[in-house]
Amino acid sequence: MRAAKALTSPAFIRILSAKYGLLALDTVVKPYNLRLGKPGSITAEALVAQAEQQGLLGHREVVILAGRDYTRIARAVWPQASAPLSGTRGIGEQQHRLLEISAGAAPTGV
Repeated sequence: MRAAKALTSPAFIRILSAKYGLLALDTVVKPYNLRLGKPGSITAEALVAQAEQQGLLGHREVVILAGRDYTRIARAVWPQASAPLSGTRGIGEQQHRLLEISAGAAPTGV
């Protein structure tokens, strides 16, 4: 969250849920156990529709702070988006890059 807030206003931050798609930060959902790509998970088409409904479809500067599967589906909506966590080899490297971003430094390895 600190990394996301270092990049933009909380009004533009979304959580990408495998079940519900794009969620505003104050949205509360029931717990679930579902992975992207499984039956019942959000599809790229549904994600595009949500982005349009939320007025986010035309944004040119989008940053995706997520792992590979979530980055892939988000890029179906925003193909030009940057993904600073791409190429990381695990949660440790991801956390390091997020710390760099939250401190205002350009992440290494991007």
